[in-house]
Amino acid sequence: MSSFLIKKHDEEIDIVKLNINDEGYDFRPRITHTDADINKITIFNHSMIDIILSKKIDKNFKRLAAITYDVINSDDDNTSTDATIALDEIAKLRSIILNKYQKFLEKEKEKKYIKSLRILENELRAKIIYINTLNSIEENFDIEEKKGRGR
Repeated sequence: MSSFLIKKHDEEIDIVKLNINDEGYDFRPRITHTDADINKITIFNHSMIDIILSKKIDKNFKRLAAITYDVINSDDDNTSTDATIALDEIAKLRSIILNKYQKFLEKEKEKKYIKSLRILENELRAKIIYINTLNSIEENFDIEEKKGRGR
């Protein structure tokens, strides 16, 4: 794999070709205020990669925890649907961690994230079971009420 490093000193521009065979973490930066067009940045420092991915996962986890909290404390009729959507988001984050970020994260952090996601998932599943049970009881009660007494 060959890479290029561009250094700018006042008027002169130096291009240095680097041959790096190590696997790094690639991402697209959101840099808008620059004269150069940057499509991709690759980081090879494992501690830096771990910090970047930890912040990224923490941000997503906080969002999922807030969604889970809202679903659990909600008494709406759409709570079952919201819980299913939240379960899909949790499964998506888990698969990203296991498939894409596993080789860059420390094993302890990976286990911590997966365990935390499993806790959120269990809470949502319990809420779905509770809602489904409550709905089936209400349906049975309505059927009994409609039957009534015949003459």
